Amino acid sequence: MRRCERVGRAVLAALVLVGGVPAVASAQFTGWAQVSFGKTSGGDTTDDGNAFAGAVTAFEGRGWFGAEAEIAHSTRFNDERFADSGLSTLMVNLVVSPHTRTIQPYAIGGVGLIRARGCGIACERTLSRTDFGIDAGGGLRVPVTELLAVQADVRYFRVLKQGDDFPRTASGSFNFFRVAVGIGLTWHSS
Repeated sequence: MRRCERVGRAVLAALVLVGGVPAVASAQFTGWAQVSFGKTSGGDTTDDGNAFAGAVTAFEGRGWFGAEAEIAHSTRFNDERFADSGLSTLMVNLVVSPHTRTIQPYAIGGVGLIRARGCGIACERTLSRTDFGIDAGGGLRVPVTELLAVQADVRYFRVLKQGDDFPRTASGSFNFFRVAVGIGLTWHSS
């Protein structure tokens, strides 16, 4: 009797796996990969820094919800305290966006790491820390061709842990904005 049960379970498991494979194989993923250029400003920044970012965003099928992984760097953020400073971010975001053939708005928000560094006049390292942070924002993508699109977005970043070594212009956690424009490639695969 037990042998029949084991064979039955094995057959059932095989059928589930075989039946599930076409469903996974037929899942269609869409998304985009982009590079963007812009400025960090506002919040606790006293100097607008040039910002560069690269990101990959993926959606399952034609759904409105996707995920983004983004890495970015800003060349400076504080000219009052530091001779040289910079901000780097590594964020994982949830993206909400309708799939349209014209202007495609999107909202974005997530968590990740924010790294701030700065050195004084003699370039002694006076700030070097990486903390967890959040970001939120939105933007527009405008398709130029079926594969190419331009986009613009605004994002707000905030460090979750308040540190005394962060130069802040107001009370609270270190925060800043980034405004960027970019170009991206769109893909459709199955």
